[in-house]
Amino acid sequence: MELLKSLGIDVVGPGVDVIKFANDWTGGEGVDVAFEVTGNAAAVRLMTDAVRVWGTISVVAIHAEPMAVNLYPMFARELTMHGSRLYARADWEEAIRLAASGAVPVGPLVSHKIPLEGLQEGMEQALRGGPVMKVLVELRHEPERFTGPRAHGDPVVEPRGRLE
Repeated sequence: MELLKSLGIDVVGPGVDVIKFANDWTGGEGVDVAFEVTGNAAAVRLMTDAVRVWGTISVVAIHAEPMAVNLYPMFARELTMHGSRLYARADWEEAIRLAASGAVPVGPLVSHKIPLEGLQEGMEQALRGGPVMKVLVELRHEPERFTGPRAHGDPVVEPRGRLE
């Protein structure tokens, strides 16, 4: 939670009545959008009660097992629920621009670094839950150094993959 606070995000932690907090914050209307990012069964049960009429629930978390969802508010409040796993190219370009400019400090979001060979284990760890925020997969391909003749301005690939 300290990481989120350091990024300027208001955090509602354990021991806080999330529905009361949402209603107090919105004057009793409920939030426009609820993002389920925890994968926690208790949060999943609460998400439909926190959203206003015609509100949206965005499921971002990876759920390793089925979760109970209160569907009555989906009907009564005409809610929309969608998953958020894939994005459009423009979304990725904007995210890369924000990260590259430093506008969004992404370093603290990386909780684990794994080699490509450990991808399966990394995915299993993420599915188990726990203190996993983002996993960085490190690609370490070291191409052969080009040793033939070189024209002026042609790039030379160094053993560590840098270009001159």
